[in-house]
Amino acid sequence: MNKSAYAIKSGIVFLLLLGNSFYLTYTLVQYALTEQYFSPPISLLGTIAVFMLTILYLYALSVGGWKTWEQYALVALPIALGVFGGTMFLSPSYAIIVGVVALALVSYDTLIASKVKEQLIKFAPRIILRFALRGLLTMFSLVGAFLVFIHAARVDQKVDLGSKIGGLVQQQVVKIVEPQLAQKVPANLLSEIEGRPLPMDPELFTTLGGEQFDSNSMVGGLPALNLDLEKTVENEFNKLIEPYKQFLPPLMGILAFALIRFLGSIAYIGYGLTVDLLFLLFKKIGFLHAETVPAEKEVITF
Repeated sequence: MNKSAYAIKSGIVFLLLLGNSFYLTYTLVQYALTEQYFSPPISLLGTIAVFMLTILYLYALSVGGWKTWEQYALVALPIALGVFGGTMFLSPSYAIIVGVVALALVSYDTLIASKVKEQLIKFAPRIILRFALRGLLTMFSLVGAFLVFIHAARVDQKVDLGSKIGGLVQQQVVKIVEPQLAQKVPANLLSEIEGRPLPMDPELFTTLGGEQFDSNSMVGGLPALNLDLEKTVENEFNKLIEPYKQFLPPLMGILAFALIRFLGSIAYIGYGLTVDLLFLLFKKIGFLHAETVPAEKEVITF
C-alpha cells in the first residue's frame, strides 16, 4: 500500500467526518434553540437527515483505512471533535462532557465493527457496519435529546408553552373554518360579540344580539371576529400543565430523541439501498481497492 496515498485518503475522510459531525451537531443545537419541538421547520429536519446520511457514507468509506488502531483515530476522533465543536455554541462545559461520551460510544461501535470485519471472509458493508452505524445514529439522537433537555431546563420559566399550543390551535381552526367564511352573520351580532370571550355554552349563541342564530353557522364567522381563541387555549393549557411543569424538559428531550432517531432511520434506509453503488463507484475511481489475501476459517463440528 502506498503510504502517501493512504495518508491523503485518510486525511480526506478525517476532515469530511469532522466537518459533517460539526455541522450536524450545530444543526441539532439550532433545533434546540428554535424551541419548535412540536412543529420544527421541514428544512431543518431535511438538513439533519442529509447530514446523517453523509456521515453514514463517510463512516463506511473509512473502512479502507482500518488496520490495528487507525480506525479509532480515523473515525471516532473526528466525530467526537465535531460533536464537541458543535456543542460549544450552547455550552463549553457541556461540550466537553458530550464530546467525551461521543468518543467512548463511537470507539466502542468501531471496535465491534472491527471484530465483525475480521470474522468475515468477504467484505460486506451492511453486515460489518450494521451495529456500528445504528449506534452512531443513536449517539447523535442522544446528543440532540441532551441539547434539547439542557436548553428546555434553562428556559422553562421563560417559554410560554401555552402560547405556542394556542397559536397552533388557532392556525388549524382558521384552516378548518375558511370554507365556511361565506356564511352570513347578522351585523348586530358581530358588533355585540366583537372582542368578547367565546361562550362555552353553544346555546348562548342563540340569544346574542336578540336574534335566533344557529351555532353551527357561528363557526364560519369566528375568523372574522376578534374572538381570542388562541388566548383561551393558552390559558387553559398553562393551567393544565402547571403541576407537571418540572417534567417538561425531560419530555422535550424524549420527543427530540424520537424525532432525530426517526430521521436517522430514514437515513439508514437510504444508506442500505445505495451502499453497494457507493463502494462500486469509489472502486471505479480508485479511491478504494479490493485485495484477496489468504485466510483460515475455523469450523466447529461434533
